[in-house]
Amino acid sequence: NQGIGLLLTSLLCIVFAGVWIPDTAIKYWARVLIWCFYKLSEQPTIYWFVPLVGFAGISPDEARQRIDIIIEYLRVSGQEQSNKHGKERQKNTIKDEIDDIDFEEVIHISKDWESASTMLRENIDVIVEIVRSHPDKTVGLMIESVDRLSRAPPFEAAVFLWVLSRFDVVFYFADWGYFDFSDPHQQLTIFFALVSSRDEYINILKRTSSGQKSVKEAGGFPGRALFGYSKPGSNDDTNDDNHSNKLEINEQQAEVITQAVDEILATEDPVVQSIYDDLSDKYEAELEDFPEYGSFFGILRNEKYTGDLEHDGEIVGHI
Repeated sequence: NQGIGLLLTSLLCIVFAGVWIPDTAIKYWARVLIWCFYKLSEQPTIYWFVPLVGFAGISPDEARQRIDIIIEYLRVSGQEQSNKHGKERQKNTIKDEIDDIDFEEVIHISKDWESASTMLRENIDVIVEIVRSHPDKTVGLMIESVDRLSRAPPFEAAVFLWVLSRFDVVFYFADWGYFDFSDPHQQLTIFFALVSSRDEYINILKRTSSGQKSVKEAGGFPGRALFGYSKPGSNDDTNDDNHSNKLEINEQQAEVITQAVDEILATEDPVVQSIYDDLSDKYEAELEDFPEYGSFFGILRNEKYTGDLEHDGEIVGHI
C-alpha cells in the first residue's frame, strides 16, 4: 500500500508541476485526490505534494489583501548558530513576500536567542500580546519555517496556533505558504510539520547527548562559553576536545555577576531590573557580550554558576 501511495502521489506531482490547472480545481479537487492516495500509505507521503502544488493553505493574493500589520519573527537557538540559522538569512527569506504586502506597520521580534523546545518563552508571549492589542486588525505572522517557530511537543505548539487563530491572524511560513487554519486540511498539514520539527529536535538530542556527557565528566563544557567564563583552549591548534572545552573564569565578566549577587544579598527587597540597569550603565560600554536583561536574569538562576555541570538532572562534573 505504501508503494502504491508513493507512486500515485509522484505521478500527481509531475502532472501538477507540468500542467496548468485552475485555482478552483486545485483547491477543491486536488485535495480530495491527494488525500485518498495519502490514506493508502504512510504520513510522510503528504510532504511529496504540498510544497509543489501549494494548495495546503490559503491563496497568497487573498492573504496579502487581508493583512494590516506584520509581525516578522526571527529566531536562533544560540549565538554559535548565527551562520547556519542566522537571523539575517531568515530575514532575507521572507523579505520579498513582505514587500508584496500593503501593510500599515511591521513589528520586528528577534530579541537575543532562545530555544524552541518549548512555547513557554518570552518572544511567544510578546506575539500573543501584540495580536490581542490589535483586535480590529488582521495580523500576519511571518516566519521562515515551522521549526523557527517551534520544536516543542506538537500539542503544546498547537495550543499557541489555536489561541492566535481565535483572532484574525494569517500565518506565513516561507516553506509552506499562507494559513489561517479555517479548515481541517490546513490544521492537519501544519500539525504534521510540527511533528516533524519535534522529531528532528529529539534526534539532535540523541546524537549529542552522549558526547556532551563525556565532555562534562571531564570538567569541560560543550557549546559556547557562558557569560563570566571563557575557553582559552578553543582557539589553539590542539586536537584534545576536552582541553578545548575547558572553562576558565573571565575575571572582567565575573565581576558583573559577583557585584549583582552582592547587591541582591545586601538588599532587603531587591529589584533585579534596577540592579541590571545600574550594572549596564557601569559595564556595558567596556565589556563585550554584555547580556540582555533576559539573559542576565537567567544567569542568576543558572546552576552552572555554582560550578556544577548537570546532565539529565545528574551532576556529572565541576567547573
